[in-house]
Formats: sequence, C-alpha cells, structure tokens
Amino acid sequence: MKISRHTDYSLRVLVYLDLHRDKNVTIKEIAEAFATPRNHLVKVVHRLAKRGYIQTRRGKGGGMRLARASDQISLRDVVWDMEPNFELMDCDNPGCPISGSCAFKTALVEARESFLAALDRYSVDKMCHDHSRLRTLLGVAAA
Repeated sequence: MKISRHTDYSLRVLVYLDLHRDKNVTIKEIAEAFATPRNHLVKVVHRLAKRGYIQTRRGKGGGMRLARASDQISLRDVVWDMEPNFELMDCDNPGCPISGSCAFKTALVEARESFLAALDRYSVDKMCHDHSRLRTLLGVAAA
C-alpha cells in the first residue's frame, strides 16, 4: 500500500503539533520545517480540523494545535480519514469476466485490513517517541 501525499502531510502536521503542545503553530512554520508547499498544507489543515484532529484559531496569536492528546490519535484513523479511496481493486471497471470466481479481491481486502490493524497499534505519540531527536531534525527549540 502507498499512502497519498495528502495523508503523508497530515501525519507530518500532527507530528509537528505534538512537538509543540505548549503553543499554537502556523502553517508557515510547518511548511518551512518540512520544506512542504504551503498551499498543500492549507488543504491538509482544513481537513484535519474538519475531522477533529486539530483546533485552529485565526488572528493574532492564532494558529493550530492538537485537539486531543497525541496518544489518543490512532494512525489507522488518520490514514482512513485522509485517504480518498481504500479500494485496492475495482472488478467492475472495466468489468472482469472471472470476478464471480476469483478470490483475488478477497485477498486484497484481507491485506488492507491487516495493514489498517497494524496502523491501529500506533498513535501520533508513538511516532514521536524520540522528541529530542525529532526536535533536532526539524530545528525546533526544546520546550
């Protein structure tokens, strides 16, 4: 499985916000830290906020932060919410003459569920277990 760039950026935003639990963070800060296009991050942040992962605030002193503790944010949930489509095979488009007798789609559904179950064992907090190293890599001052 390969996750989309949108999902990748979503995970990066959540990691960055976890490293900054004590303050609001701007899109500009995250874009600079990850050398990521600001325009893409605007869309990512909007969707993360809409799904309840982050809180955003406009104006002076505004920015964003995690909406709940990072150990309560499952990677499975984030990937599931951010990915546009988890259908690994479409037997109907174009129509496949053996689709009624083939178990390939069943195998792929099982593989997808295993993939998601593995992600379910991880949270944003677990991704950020080495805060010190992540802060160094991203040029973030210690909290």
